Amino acid sequence: MKFCPKCRKLKNEIDFHKNKARTDGYHLWCKKCRKEETTKYRATHAEQVKIAKHNYYENNKQTIISKSDEWVKNNKPKSRIIKNRWKANNPESEVNYRHKRRSKCKQTDITGAWLKELKENTEICILCGNQMIDSKKYHPLKKSLDHILLLSKGGTHTKNNVRYVCILCNAKRNGKHKS
Repeated sequence: MKFCPKCRKLKNEIDFHKNKARTDGYHLWCKKCRKEETTKYRATHAEQVKIAKHNYYENNKQTIISKSDEWVKNNKPKSRIIKNRWKANNPESEVNYRHKRRSKCKQTDITGAWLKELKENTEICILCGNQMIDSKKYHPLKKSLDHILLLSKGGTHTKNNVRYVCILCNAKRNGKHKS
């Protein structure tokens, strides 16, 4: 048992963070009190915290990136869940992310707004004739962006080379550039 002078309660050692510098091996305040103080500090010193984080990242960029890559490599299922959750919660950001990624590789005249409008105005799959659905979850008739001439085959990410088709038809094409 250990006493927290902040909340003035006697608590188990499990309720305290470890601290090798202290003689008892635990931090002075309990986890709950430390969290409250940290939250309060970060709220009142937001700009300083932001600058400190930025400076730390800039000074340790390679280490951070390599550790992040290593974690993703060792935790693929969990990493995929986190990525899919982010995509589901940020659909517009995901569309813009994919658009930016493609536009970096190829010259493009497509904007995120144009893609959104195209998606909203495309109801029927031109390859199979089925009514497509607009869903966040997987469905064979979900709308999927398709390149008529694939990027891997030298196609461009331009307005005259993209269309929305159902996922089923897009998967069937799988590297073939037949329309």
